[in-house]
Amino acid sequence: MAGVFTRLGENVRDAAEADEVAAHYLDAVARVRAAGLDAEPSIKLTQLGLDIARAFAFAHARRLARAAHEAGSYLWVDMEQSPYVD
Repeated sequence: MAGVFTRLGENVRDAAEADEVAAHYLDAVARVRAAGLDAEPSIKLTQLGLDIARAFAFAHARRLARAAHEAGSYLWVDMEQSPYVD
């Protein structure tokens, strides 16, 4: 059975915290791959710094997407609160 994993939290407003969240996901993707598990990351853009700057969050999401792809996986993006959907 395949799985999806996520780190709880959203609306990060500190760049260092967003960097730490991205590092957490990169580590988790590597650990899942090394363990041979069938699990995919699911992120929230606000947890990667969307409230700080769109380009900042996009850079994190792009790195995570690349890592997931290299691991033979997908990257899921969780639905955010309605003000962020558009």
